[in-house]
Amino acid sequence: MFLANPRVVDICEQQRIVYSVDGEARHYTCDFVVTWASGLRVAYEVKYAADADRKDTASLLLTVAQGCTDEVADEFQIITEKELDLATIENSVLVVACANDQDGQALDAVERWLGEASETVTLVEIERGTGLGSRARRAAVALIQAGRLTVPPGEVIHADLPLSNNGALRRAT
Repeated sequence: MFLANPRVVDICEQQRIVYSVDGEARHYTCDFVVTWASGLRVAYEVKYAADADRKDTASLLLTVAQGCTDEVADEFQIITEKELDLATIENSVLVVACANDQDGQALDAVERWLGEASETVTLVEIERGTGLGSRARRAAVALIQAGRLTVPPGEVIHADLPLSNNGALRRAT
């Protein structure tokens, strides 16, 4: 999910945090710390909602945040299945897989084509417009990670889904 987000600058997994309770040093390991483009660093704990409630994870994170002696994170949050939808998960897996292709030629061709395209495009249009077929589709999906294209919230990526072309030439009206 975070790997596919263009606003994420860095992700550190299993980050150990030192905090203090009544002058006693304690240690806590969060699942990961995300650094956002804004500079905000958020420590995330991933749990099933029932487990988070049963273990009172919210209170633990508040204690860690209040007693934190490390400058590891600015905020502490819990992510449960309630914050994740299947579309986001499916799209994230696909975006990361396509980004791993590292097909520079296809990426360049899609970038050039998008520069002249309208503000809304589909993967089918990109395939046809570049003449690269599935290579263009995968390159376009990879460009979602870079913020070049945007998927509408709650939608699963598919060939005919209208995507926002964030680098389209703005034509004078």
